[in-house]
Amino acid sequence: MNIKQATKSYNLSSDEQRLAHMMKALGHPARMQIIRYLSDHPQCFTGDIVEVLPLAQATVSQHLKVLRDAGLICGTIEGPATSYCLDDGNLAWLKAQVESQEFSSKSDVVNDLIRKARELEAIRARLILAEQGGFTDLGRGEILKEAKQAIRSGGL
Repeated sequence: MNIKQATKSYNLSSDEQRLAHMMKALGHPARMQIIRYLSDHPQCFTGDIVEVLPLAQATVSQHLKVLRDAGLICGTIEGPATSYCLDDGNLAWLKAQVESQEFSSKSDVVNDLIRKARELEAIRARLILAEQGGFTDLGRGEILKEAKQAIRSGGL
């Protein structure tokens, strides 16, 4: 039996994708605790983090991997153990991105990213329909200009 799974894709810029990835990584309470711990204890080992969290070592390692993949922390192998610290450059970038918008919560950031993606998808859908359907004399540039004006005025 062939089962196709529907997937949604959003047309986000690379910065928006990076921001969404970081915010998703921060969306788990254990990962927030890890970030807080690393903030207070730079350059600590996995075992140090395991001691302060009520989680198994394997679970902590998985959370560390998610944070590392999102660019929020760095890991350096020192013999049989890995030493972790915050990635100050990426955290500064994240802070600048969040501060450049007026968001009251993390969910506001995510909702804004989704809203932007939906606006772009609506524009793309209108362009495709107009070009394929032939129901307008407007060109692609004119349709795009019209759609952008509608977005700015809240009409799309």
